[in-house]
Amino acid sequence: MGLKVSFALWINCAKIATFALRFAPRAQICHVCHSRAMKVKKGDKVRFLNDVGGGEVVRQIDGQTVLVLNQDGFEIPMLMSELLLDVSLQEEFMGTGTAARVTGVEAGADSPRRPQPPAERKAPCPSGSYPAPTDRTKLHFPLRAPQVTPIAGLYIGFHAVDEEDVQKGPYEMYVINESHEEAYVCVSRFTGGDVVKVSAQKVNACSARLAAVVDADELFKYSLLHVQSIYFSEKPHAPREPLSINLELRVNRFVRPGAFQDNRFLDRTLLLFAARDAQQEALLRSVERVDIEQVVREKEAQPEAPKAVKHPEECVIDLHMEALMPQHVAMSPKETLDFQLKAFEDAMETALANPQLKRLVAIHGVGNGRLRAEVISTLRRRWPECIFQDASFKEYGYGATMVMLKRKPA
Repeated sequence: MGLKVSFALWINCAKIATFALRFAPRAQICHVCHSRAMKVKKGDKVRFLNDVGGGEVVRQIDGQTVLVLNQDGFEIPMLMSELLLDVSLQEEFMGTGTAARVTGVEAGADSPRRPQPPAERKAPCPSGSYPAPTDRTKLHFPLRAPQVTPIAGLYIGFHAVDEEDVQKGPYEMYVINESHEEAYVCVSRFTGGDVVKVSAQKVNACSARLAAVVDADELFKYSLLHVQSIYFSEKPHAPREPLSINLELRVNRFVRPGAFQDNRFLDRTLLLFAARDAQQEALLRSVERVDIEQVVREKEAQPEAPKAVKHPEECVIDLHMEALMPQHVAMSPKETLDFQLKAFEDAMETALANPQLKRLVAIHGVGNGRLRAEVISTLRRRWPECIFQDASFKEYGYGATMVMLKRKPA
């Protein structure tokens, strides 16, 4: 009986020895990798032990956890016990063999300092701006609730990184494309008579992209931007003129309480500047004063026919206070704006109740753009089914919005 047991033990030992000899290199490598995974440092290339993929260690959180930047650009906290040093990438990255790396790690405190990868040569970033994280600038952020209109909406939005103290900065600058088409957008800032590129990138339809991160102390250098965009689409679409405008950023708005607001674009507060509105104002400033006076004289010389006769399917509401209230009454700016919006809402309800009317024109003027913005906001909130656009310049000049009336099914 004892002889049989001894023989069986001898057979098992022989099998174990054969298995160990056969797989010794692989076991040694796994042991080395596992031991190295427990000593990973910032900059190491690693693979996930219990998942597919890997990345680069960017920061050590504590004695057992590190932050790994994966191939998709996301930073993931991982236990060091669940990481394996990526031998192939590390050899290529450090230019050393396996033996040299094992010696550098296993020798402990008495060994030479851990070999480091050669420092990358980075191009200096322009003064006043932080280099935007590469992984985030490549992302297209879908807009939460875009209001796509026949006129493309292009916005420059700023987000205060420290929302508790917005004056502290820095500020993330986003390019927002609220249109059906993709757009190539180039944003530059003026330096004297020249411009310096801030970003040039493609922005998907109804999306936003991070353009740059601007320090609060250098914000004044971005007070005047030059924005260029070209819209395109793989599907058939109406031709659209390229956009090329100067966008003035009033820096004092950045320090006003409540300047950064929740919005329909991104899940973070933004201070928005509309590039389309700026283009409209630029066109208005480009008209010579002589031309404006000539148009006024011609208009006064010819008796104006009632618009109802010219357009029986169209009604017009003039939102200027002198038209709504011939007798002047002292009102605060807020009371004046509320009165004008109430008149516009009443006109919309009356027009929608008349099935013969198909269009409504609201004359709000140019001014500082506040009344126009509130009219558009009211349309989007109360009558989202109605489409609107700028009214005919020939008939109304700048400062009028035409609404295509669409009635909800009963």
